[in-house]
Amino acid sequence: MDYKRIESELRCVVCCDLFKYPVMLPCGHNICAGCSDKCLSNPNSAAHITVSSPASSTSSSNSQASRRLSQESLEKLQQGDGVDKDVHSALESDQISMVSDADSGVVCGSSASNKRDSFLSANGSERGLSSLTCPYSRCQKVFLSEEGKASFPPNRLMMKILSKYTSSMLSSPVSTPTSSSAFPPLCQLCENDSGKVAVVFCQQCDIYYCQACRDSFHPQRGPLVAHKLLPLDKGSLPGLSPAKDSPQQQLLLHNTYVSAALEQQKCPLHSHEYTMYCTPCRLPLCWRCLEKDTLHQEQHDVQSLQGLSKARKAEFSRALQLLSEKSKRMTEWICRVKTASARIAEVELDIEASITAQCDDLIGLVQDQKHRLLQSLHCFKDHKLQEVRDNATECTSTLQQATAQIQFGIEVLKETEAVNFLQFSAPLHMRIAETSLALEQQLKQPWSPELSVRFDSRPLLHMLQNLQLQQVVPPSTPRLNIEDCRIVNGHITLSWASQDQQNTDFYILEIAESGNPFTTAYHGPDTCCSLNFASHNMIYQARLKAVNIAGESPYSNIATLHVEGGYFTWDTSKASSEVIVGNEGLTLTSSASEDLVVLGTSGFVQGVHYWEVHVDRYDNHPDPAFGIATASVKRDSMLGKDSNAWALYIDMNRSWCIHSNKHVNRQDGGISAGCVVGLLLDLDERTLSFYVNDEPQAPIPAFDNLPQGLVFYPAVSINRNVQVTLRPCLDPPSPTSSPA
Repeated sequence: MDYKRIESELRCVVCCDLFKYPVMLPCGHNICAGCSDKCLSNPNSAAHITVSSPASSTSSSNSQASRRLSQESLEKLQQGDGVDKDVHSALESDQISMVSDADSGVVCGSSASNKRDSFLSANGSERGLSSLTCPYSRCQKVFLSEEGKASFPPNRLMMKILSKYTSSMLSSPVSTPTSSSAFPPLCQLCENDSGKVAVVFCQQCDIYYCQACRDSFHPQRGPLVAHKLLPLDKGSLPGLSPAKDSPQQQLLLHNTYVSAALEQQKCPLHSHEYTMYCTPCRLPLCWRCLEKDTLHQEQHDVQSLQGLSKARKAEFSRALQLLSEKSKRMTEWICRVKTASARIAEVELDIEASITAQCDDLIGLVQDQKHRLLQSLHCFKDHKLQEVRDNATECTSTLQQATAQIQFGIEVLKETEAVNFLQFSAPLHMRIAETSLALEQQLKQPWSPELSVRFDSRPLLHMLQNLQLQQVVPPSTPRLNIEDCRIVNGHITLSWASQDQQNTDFYILEIAESGNPFTTAYHGPDTCCSLNFASHNMIYQARLKAVNIAGESPYSNIATLHVEGGYFTWDTSKASSEVIVGNEGLTLTSSASEDLVVLGTSGFVQGVHYWEVHVDRYDNHPDPAFGIATASVKRDSMLGKDSNAWALYIDMNRSWCIHSNKHVNRQDGGISAGCVVGLLLDLDERTLSFYVNDEPQAPIPAFDNLPQGLVFYPAVSINRNVQVTLRPCLDPPSPTSSPA
């Protein structure tokens, strides 16, 4: 196994180094035992003293610094600053224990309680207990009992993995717990550099003690009675040799020894093997612990150690398998992404070519528009010149006329005879006035060399300046318009709408029959389609999604479609025995002299349905009836005689509409052999209409306000003088007006 790949899981998030004696926090995360002090906080400043754990080296400088810090902590406690009565009583009963506790860097409590349920709820702050904030940002603060960090269980599995990892990182073989040549662990509190051989290791203090230092600084009484001391076997367990071992080797030896010592650990209170496990506390129990602790008996979930381990391993294996499958899918996805990323350059070239082509088209269009505008300008110029020439010609003609009148008037003024002057000057005076008025009007006409045209390119320039690449996002969810759904003879027309029509390239409509998966029924840019279902009288579901180059939209609302009214024939299962059916159920006649009613095999409750009945034989002027009926219609009389049928009965000269034996809407025009009677049933509008040879027979519609909630069957009543053939499932005729 390549342990380098799991190195990130073996590092403490506080010190960012490999775990050294990892402990499990209440939230389930792991940190070094020494780093747990940094996560503790207490509203009472002196109730818990946080002191950094001494280094694993046995140098005198570290020991003296630890001892000085211990003395300062003791003096602070003896001064009584913020210390409650329980702490004072503990000091008075056992000062040596408190000195040892501070010296070893342990969070001390005010009592030596050995409760296993040491993690409290948030109300622990009201009692002044210490709290722990997990360094992982998503964890909440948890309040602890009086034991403080001593209640954190060691993570033995992490120590084993750390030992394997550290061993794999070392270039030379490392001594194992069974190596008899390994140096024994040395006491970390001895002042001389040689150090004494350690005899115990404290899990809570994270320190090796020789016998003398243990008796002086870690007696089994007072607050330290709950600490777990692991005895050392000098002949078989490895130790630390500061002068010869590297930091990695020291860490390996430390974790290897502690994990091996914990493997041999039994219940420290009763010296029995662990057989049970408390799930809320996450602590093992022996049978004596369970026997004496009523809390675990009555409230906590305590299970068999081996059985729970087996069950948890099974769950863990399934979780790992699921993670492995997702990792495999992620690997495949990354491969696809890397493969697809190779097409980015190709896509860029395609888009570049598209931009170039579109810009070239714009340039070409601008050039074409330029030529067209210049031609229009030339036309305006020619029109203006022609207008000026025409005005000049007209003005010249008027001016010539005025000049002639002036010269002629001068000659008239020379006339001496008064009678001649008076007789001739009056008409001339009127002509001169008219000419003067014409000259005045022509002089008032505005004239300018400017052409009355203008070209404004500002809107186009604004659009060109704002041309830019648009970031395409997946389209929004379209909506199926259920209210516009139309069902005609088993054909369904669906329409939909989208608020993001411009951002949609095409739509995909999927249809599923009841209990079956969805399949694609339409793929295209339109917002409506018509579907023809092979199976009728079935329930279908439809859903829609929009697609563009950026992706797909979520599926729309699911529409439930009740498709009915497809192909049907005459149903003789409940008809009289005198009814004769042929041509695969389409041709119908009778051997009886009275009228008999026959229904179709399919009934309708919604949609638009049209069918025709061809009159094959018509003898002796009978009155066949054509229409619709419910299943409870009377079958041994003319159709329409009861309230369960709506029909048109017709002879060779005229027809009537009949319902509940009421004859209405008499209409001239009958039938003969070869005629075709058409019936249009529109259950969306609740109407029934009749046609003969494609022409309306009776008003359109003949019946309206058909009852809701009924199933209507095609129906006919005939006798032995008539033979008809059914033509089901046809397209309805175009709307037309009622006959005159």
